[in-house]
Amino acid sequence: LPTVSTQPSGAPSESAGPTGLPTVSKEPSAAPTVSVQPSGSPSESAGPTGLPTISMAPSPAPTNSFKPTGSPTLSMHPSTSPTISSKPSSLPTLSSQPSGSPSVSAGPSATPTVSVHPSVTPSTSLVPSSTPTVSMQPSQAPSVSVAPSLVPSDAPSVSAAPTFIPTLQTCGITVEQRSGDIRANILTVSDQALLDDPLTPQGQALAWLIEDDDRLLCPPDDLIQRWVLAVMYFSTGGDGWDQCSDVSIDICGSQDPFLTKRRFLSSFNECQWAGISCNIFSKVTEIEFEENSLIGTIPTEMGLLTDLAIWGMERGGLTGPIPTQIGNLSNLIFLDLDFNDLSGTIPSELFLLTGLTQFDVNNNRLSGNIDQIGVFEQLEFLQIHANLFTGQIPATMGALTQMTTFTLHETGFVGAIPNEGVA
Repeated sequence: LPTVSTQPSGAPSESAGPTGLPTVSKEPSAAPTVSVQPSGSPSESAGPTGLPTISMAPSPAPTNSFKPTGSPTLSMHPSTSPTISSKPSSLPTLSSQPSGSPSVSAGPSATPTVSVHPSVTPSTSLVPSSTPTVSMQPSQAPSVSVAPSLVPSDAPSVSAAPTFIPTLQTCGITVEQRSGDIRANILTVSDQALLDDPLTPQGQALAWLIEDDDRLLCPPDDLIQRWVLAVMYFSTGGDGWDQCSDVSIDICGSQDPFLTKRRFLSSFNECQWAGISCNIFSKVTEIEFEENSLIGTIPTEMGLLTDLAIWGMERGGLTGPIPTQIGNLSNLIFLDLDFNDLSGTIPSELFLLTGLTQFDVNNNRLSGNIDQIGVFEQLEFLQIHANLFTGQIPATMGALTQMTTFTLHETGFVGAIPNEGVA
């Protein structure tokens, strides 16, 4: 039977132990069969044969030589039909180098040989198969490469970079469309020149609503109410408020009068902001600030909060007039603006609010007369002292039968206080 030899010899072999079966010899044998030089029909067998053994001692029939013989040799060049078989066959083959009829057998065969180099009739199979199958040499079949390709493919690619037309997921429209829609919405209630000016409270509130409001409201949501409260914030020096301003470091909501409330201009619904209360329809019904360092002017946009019933901005530093738009607040019953620095006359539009029950504007610099005060038939509390009012005390005061508190000292009024209607 064939053996594997690592040294050429005439007929010697080296065996690690005696056996009657073929062995691997390190010495040349009489009939060497494997050469490192190319031969006509090289083969290599990596597995056992029918009854093969590997011997480290010489055997009578050495089979493997490292020197060229007249027998076939191993060729380093491709051949016409190299194959590798992973399954058993009658003549399974595996070749690491192409040859005329190369094969390597890792499993049993009819007449197997173990050869380091190709022989005349080699055959080796890694797993017995019925047909030889795989070649180590390139074929026309396609292959898959994990290495990157420098040549672009037709397949689309995904980029993490922003596109030229960004969209706002929450609104389903582009940023530009949202900005334009919000602006158009606010223009229905405000002046374009004021909105275009980044230094006005109106312009600041619009810019905040579009660019900085984390709530990211989308048209046609009710944006006007939120914008109005933002205008109020910027108009009354919101950044300088004692509590719950957008920039203050206090723990908003931890103390009176804003317990459980949220910071102004935060991402929460505006009904949760400090000093703000709403009805079940999320419409502002109360604005109550006392001693929170409101400094600035009362914005005319306050007249847009038509559900407002209670309005208090006391003990601050508000200047300027009471806006005429107050006449739009038909639900207003409570107005407290005392201890500020308001000036001008009481607007005639205020006297349209016939449901008013409390009117408290003492300690300001208001002037003019109060001749129409008699229209407030439900009025219970009237404090107008420490102002610059002048004229006669109206006789119609006597018709205010619900009145419980009335002060007018430190003013320029003259005349007698009516006897009727004042408790």
